[in-house]
Amino acid sequence: MDEATRWNANGTAASGTDQQRGDAETGALGVVVGVDGSSSAARAVQWAAAEARMSGLPLRILHAAPYAAGATADAGRERAREVLEAAFALARRREPGLWITTRCALEPPVPALARAATRARLLVLGGADRPNAEPTESVGLRLVEIAECPVVVVQGRARTAGDDRPVVAGVDVLDPDAPIVADVLAAAVDAALRHHRPLIVLHATQIDTPARDLARDLAARHPGLAVQQVTTAAHPTIALLDAARRAHLLVIGSRGRSAPVRVRMGSTCRDVLRRCTAPVEVVTGPAHQAHPVETVPEFSPLSADPQDLRQLW
Repeated sequence: MDEATRWNANGTAASGTDQQRGDAETGALGVVVGVDGSSSAARAVQWAAAEARMSGLPLRILHAAPYAAGATADAGRERAREVLEAAFALARRREPGLWITTRCALEPPVPALARAATRARLLVLGGADRPNAEPTESVGLRLVEIAECPVVVVQGRARTAGDDRPVVAGVDVLDPDAPIVADVLAAAVDAALRHHRPLIVLHATQIDTPARDLARDLAARHPGLAVQQVTTAAHPTIALLDAARRAHLLVIGSRGRSAPVRVRMGSTCRDVLRRCTAPVEVVTGPAHQAHPVETVPEFSPLSADPQDLRQLW
């Protein structure tokens, strides 16, 4: 694809592919990453930028800054500008050819990011900076419950491109037609192919159930994909956390088969998000039901050029 380049008012180039630019200009946000100036958000920006490039999608960097609202919030607006500028520079260094836009929302993080998720293919957040803490002070947990797209929480250190860590798909039943399982497997297969990684299908159960070789089924449908199936009697949380230590990405569903439909996130998903040392993609699946997003101020106007931060306000 040809490179499309636009120029900011300050003379710096903002480039991206024609496909990325087209998606951005038709209202599709592609990959959205939430930033707050923290080190965990910086890891999320790098991961999101790479994911956007591999998926051929634009990247939207979003900072929620309710502190910058109001006529006397000049200092807050300057802080928000600094957060966005630093995140944009990091994404540009990571992926020089990526189409990137920035946006500041004058509202709390959860409604701002939930609103963006209604138009996104993927929402990316930074994990907690300390073990066993709630991801981004529970913002991540809340968004997993209400977001209308898959959510990736980037935990731990970034995985290098040269290692051979697999993508791990955690399933609670060996039935590829089960709604949540089907979506988890589809997301994991896509990630493994996109990242050129082997795939491990992990089934943790303490119930003696008939075995089905999902690995063989997936390998037959995707000849270039190396797939392995692992079944363990360990507790699902323990099994997933152990596998994640050696994984490039862990893909799980937001709730298990035993959870009521009204429960969007099961205890296993919550425990994994709190304790995992690898990036975790949470797939909501078809059980997702629309959740109302609080009525809040709209995003501040997008500038004529997405990287001209002087026009954000």
